[in-house]
Formats: sequence, structure tokens, C-alpha cells
Amino acid sequence: EDIRPAMSEAQFLRERVRGCFEDVTMVGVQRAPLLGDPWRGSRTLERRLLWSIDAIVAMGPPALDELEAQVLDAPLKDPSRVFAIAMILGCVNGRDALAMAERVFGALEMDDPQHAAQLGAALKLVPHPYLPLSLRTFLSDPDPARRALAIDVLAYRGMATPDELARAGSDEVDVAVAALPWLALTKHPGVRAAIDAAIEGPVARLRTAARVAMVLSGDFRAATSLGGALDAEGEEGDAAASLLGIVAGPTDAQVLLERAQATPTRASVAAVGWAGAKSSVPALMALLQHADEPVVLAAAYALDRITNAGLYEDAIVEADEIMVPDVPEPDLGDKPGPLARAVSDPRDLPAEPSTDTLQRPTTDALRW
Repeated sequence: EDIRPAMSEAQFLRERVRGCFEDVTMVGVQRAPLLGDPWRGSRTLERRLLWSIDAIVAMGPPALDELEAQVLDAPLKDPSRVFAIAMILGCVNGRDALAMAERVFGALEMDDPQHAAQLGAALKLVPHPYLPLSLRTFLSDPDPARRALAIDVLAYRGMATPDELARAGSDEVDVAVAALPWLALTKHPGVRAAIDAAIEGPVARLRTAARVAMVLSGDFRAATSLGGALDAEGEEGDAAASLLGIVAGPTDAQVLLERAQATPTRASVAAVGWAGAKSSVPALMALLQHADEPVVLAAAYALDRITNAGLYEDAIVEADEIMVPDVPEPDLGDKPGPLARAVSDPRDLPAEPSTDTLQRPTTDALRW
């Protein structure tokens, strides 16, 4: 009497496709390791993703027909589902397979800009032979967000020509931000002009991209431009400090250290670590006593980068803070314990959940 009614073949296939599709969606979110984890730890996830793709393809065209509904009929239009469908269909030959992923993206892209980011993340990985054709169609689209997506993926995969990068570097802001760092790695004669136009522009994101391009192209003006941007507000100033730390000479390293001591922030202290001057070690050790925890952590990482001392400690990974007010719960008197304990045999109760930890440079000044 507890046996469920038999599924039809169509129902069975739909359930199997849904399970494999959600595996690809989940792995797409979790592929990158946490800070302090070794990259080889992601190998298990990579294998699971590929096995799920293999399972869907092995079920044939009826399984592929189900994929579109897995995104468009989902109650939550999560951008990670766009990654999943592009990842799966990007591994299936045929222009119609890639077109299905494009169609789903087109139906959702206006809801959230993250849909474009997730599509790009998948297209950077897939082996589809028609990918250049698809991306160059996007590159000629009137929508600058699509052009930015196309040039980013084409450049990442080494498919963009120098002329395409040069045209994108003088395009609208989103496109130019995506193209300028890649343009800097070419020998195109338009690199200098594109950088100069962006530096003089009113948009902070574009100026930051131009300074990244300066560093990548070996522009002799990079340190001067970055030093002048240290007083900029917000992310522009933080990015300038980090980039200056990478290209810093002895004078620049001293400037960064003095700024970090005068107004210590996470970005300014991290930049001292990138500059790598051994004379900054005592000042960084003093910052381990700072009241602001991000500053303390930045000082510890900076010390580790300069000294390579290997003084690590285990730290608890803090739970992500969800900025949504809790739904009020009714007063039920004494709250019952976890269900797992209530239904388990008293001789075999489940252990308390363990906290996640990571290894990081120690913040103990005495150890340093």
C-alpha cells in the first residue's frame, strides 16, 4: 500500500533531467573554493558537473527539450540556472542547442544583470564550435550589455582580434570597461589613445579599467596616474592603491605605508603587502592591534605576503548575513529540539553540526 503509482516514461525522464540540471546549477555556484581552500578541492565538484551533463545528453533529445522549462517555469528565476542551461547546451553540438540557451537568456536578461554574468561564466568554459559566431552576433547587438558580455568572453578565450578590442575600447562605458584590460595586452596602435580617453572621462569604473590597462601594457605613466588617484573616493581609490602596490618602487612603497598608517583601511593596508617593502613589517605588526578587524586581517595577509613565514591559524568561517528581517514566530512555549534528535535512537544521536574553518595568516602579534 506504500508503493507509489508507476511513473510514465515522460515523468521519469523529467524527474531525472530536473535532478541533473539542479546539480549543474549547484556546482556552478560552488566551483570556486573558499579563501584558504586548495584549488584541487574543486575537482570533485567539476566531476559531478560533467557527470550530470553526460547523464542529460545520454537521455537524448527528449531530455534536452526539457531544459528550457527548467529555467522558464522555475518559480525563482535564479541567474545560476542560466549558467546551467548554457553550460549543458554549450557541450552539445549544433547551432540550435546554443540558440536555446540564448533564447532563455533573452527572456530573463532584463530582470537582473547577473543573468549576463552567469551566461558569460558558462561560455568561458564550453567547447561549442559555434561559440565565436554566437558571440560576434552579440558583439553587433544594439544593447551595450550584450556587447560587453561578448567582448569579455571573446577576449578571455583568445578569440577577439586586436581591431575588435580597439573598437570595444572606445565603445560605451560597459563595453570599454570589459575591453580595455584585454586591449592592453595587444600591440594595437590604438591602446594609448583608448587609455587616455578613458582616464580623462567622468566615469570612475572606466578610469579604473584604464589604469589596469596601463599596468598591463607597461605604460611608464602608470605609477604617476595611480598615485594621483589614491585620494579618489570609494572603489576607485581602493583599486588605485592595490594597483600601485603591484607596480610600486621604493618611493611608492613608502607613500603607501605612510597612507596606511595615517588612515588604515583594508585596501590601503593590503596595498602595503603588495608593495612588499621589508621596512613596512614593523608598522604592519603594529596594525595587528588595530580595533577594526578587516584592517587586522589585511595586515596579517600583508605580513604573510612579504615574509612567507607560513604562520597560519584555523579560523571559523562566519555565516553569511542575510539582510532580510526574520518572520515573527508564534510563541509555542518551550521550543522543541531538532527533529533529527527527536526521531533518532537515544543510543545513536546525531552529533552537533561542526563549524566551517579556514586557514589564514595568524593575527597574533606575539607569533609574528
